[in-house]
Amino acid sequence: MPARRRSAALSQAAVAAFFMTSAAAIAELKARLAKAESARDAWRAAGRQENYLAAYSMAEALGLQLDKLEASLGLHGVRGASAL
Repeated sequence: MPARRRSAALSQAAVAAFFMTSAAAIAELKARLAKAESARDAWRAAGRQENYLAAYSMAEALGLQLDKLEASLGLHGVRGASAL
């Protein structure tokens, strides 16, 4: 295999690995966000304001991380985007 073709194959593999890793990172963030939102809702229902505020902050932070990651991949921060 010529060096140029080998280089192209390696870069295609690198791109595929990047998107697989990014898809896994998005899935992990979505799972963490769902768990944080569930905890937030549970603390609110229980009337525990301090715990609710902490869980609210965590859910917001995870949502921002997810938006930032999706935007960096060209998904423009659309939650639930299924482009990957």
